[in-house]
Amino acid sequence: MFKIEENESSVKFVISSEMKLVERVVKLSREFIERENPRGFSGIKLIIRETMINAIEHGNKNIAALLVQCSIEQLNARRFKISVTDEGEGFDYRNINLAIPEDPLKIRHRGLPLVNALADSMEFNEKGNEVSAYFTIQTGTEFIIEKSEDMNVIRPTGDITAA
Repeated sequence: MFKIEENESSVKFVISSEMKLVERVVKLSREFIERENPRGFSGIKLIIRETMINAIEHGNKNIAALLVQCSIEQLNARRFKISVTDEGEGFDYRNINLAIPEDPLKIRHRGLPLVNALADSMEFNEKGNEVSAYFTIQTGTEFIIEKSEDMNVIRPTGDITAA
């Protein structure tokens, strides 16, 4: 099962719990996000993929008849809310370790720590079967040069960081 609803500021997917459908959601999400943001999809892509895989594998226990919902809402030009809900029993998110495992070869228990590291913030519903991650696409620093009669004024714009 694969269903999609889209409007100007959001897209919602409802899929059966099949891993093969996750990449289809990622691909169509990219098209939605890149309409106005041609750069910066990689972080959102990982958030979508990891939260959906967790919902299928841990929430719905790979039972194809159970559904996963993924919604992506554009909050402003560069900020998005990604919400994923499964039909499972939920889990106690209050006691989860969100530290990324130090062993680079460890392939399990990395999903939510990775989402937490990439997202601006992350929250769960009370039951623990829905996660929402907020993500802002960084634009990098750009400079505008304004010329006046006797000097050039350089104005930084975008995401400014100091080292």
